[in-house]
Amino acid sequence: MFSLFKDRREQLELMAGFKEAAALSSWTLINLIEQNESFFSDRRDEFDLAKNALDRGMKFSENGNHRVAYMHFMSYIDRTIEKNIDIVLAHQKLVDSINRIRNLQRGTLIPLWEKHQHKLVRVKNT
Repeated sequence: MFSLFKDRREQLELMAGFKEAAALSSWTLINLIEQNESFFSDRRDEFDLAKNALDRGMKFSENGNHRVAYMHFMSYIDRTIEKNIDIVLAHQKLVDSINRIRNLQRGTLIPLWEKHQHKLVRVKNT
């Protein structure tokens, strides 16, 4: 009986975690673009990729799908970390934000997603 309440609480925590992750990653992506204006002005293709990830993520976030929004934002952030880490490391606030996201991933998102992903459809519909 009590496991039902624990499961429900964990599922709600996971959904709140994705909402927080979407907010953090959108802030990070916006600031990544703003703080590296000269980088993006010289590389229009990179700017288009970043803007596309931002636009898609915002659309999903506005529709309440924070998990997919977070995935869109992070797809570009992770790509940038892999290919252009210097533009991230040059700004301590970006590094701090990415560290917060990684802690949220390790502490909440990954463990609870693995445990509850098959149950989330029922939670969303209640």
